Amino acid sequence: MQKRNKLITCANCKQLKRYWARDLCSRCYVASLRAADRQYYKRGLLDSKQRSQRNRQTLIQLLGGKCACNEPDCWHKGLCGIDDIRLLQFDHILGGGSREDEEMGTPAMYLYYLKHLEEAKRKLQLLCANCNWLKRYRYREFSKVGRPKKMQNTRI
Repeated sequence: MQKRNKLITCANCKQLKRYWARDLCSRCYVASLRAADRQYYKRGLLDSKQRSQRNRQTLIQLLGGKCACNEPDCWHKGLCGIDDIRLLQFDHILGGGSREDEEMGTPAMYLYYLKHLEEAKRKLQLLCANCNWLKRYRYREFSKVGRPKKMQNTRI
């Protein structure tokens, strides 16, 4: 307590100010805490992104690793088979994916389906971006949360 009232030269800004903590004035001490928080936040954010990407890649491999579209009126003729991980998207066969994503979030969805693999194989299919958007258009799968939607089996 006595040290806080004492005037010191701040180790950071080199001005004679009232002592706060770690040989810093109050302004420099708060700035150092904010910088530490930013570094911690960035490190934690990168870790969570890496975990989410790893879970996504694992789930893609477990679901076959390529587009499952075989529709005759799709943009391709025959089996699509695109296996570029950047183009693959998870499609909920019976719809309701936007509602599920809103309820639990995408990273949590990856983790949930990794733990419940049989449910993932029953509810999800992998489609490339083109096939997925064409399916959404064809079956009118629009994401209006709150509006009840008639579910139909739209496995491609």
